[in-house]
Amino acid sequence: MILLSIAMLLVGAGFGPPILGVIVGLTATRINAPLRWWDTHISGGSRRLLARVWPWTLGVGVVAWMLLLPGTIILDFFFGVNIPDVVVYVLTLSAFGLLLLTVFAGFAYDIQRRTIS
Repeated sequence: MILLSIAMLLVGAGFGPPILGVIVGLTATRINAPLRWWDTHISGGSRRLLARVWPWTLGVGVVAWMLLLPGTIILDFFFGVNIPDVVVYVLTLSAFGLLLLTVFAGFAYDIQRRTIS
């Protein structure tokens, strides 16, 4: 998936799908892997906080992604709202930012769950 995303980036498939593919591919390489680096570089308080907010970051991230694709089309078609700056700066950056925050929070949640078990 990572190689396909890099190829997409090189042949002009935009920047969103390839970056999303690289992020998801890199995250997928850590499935069932020991998270030692995360365990040593994230403090205990930060891990607990990230583990607690993980479901919320996931939910808000899904809403941001849904507002990005069908939300902008719905706003433009039904309400005539077409503000490119909002789409570029607010929705795109929040969608990718929340995706990364959700990944970090998910790692913290997994570390917390492993230490409790």
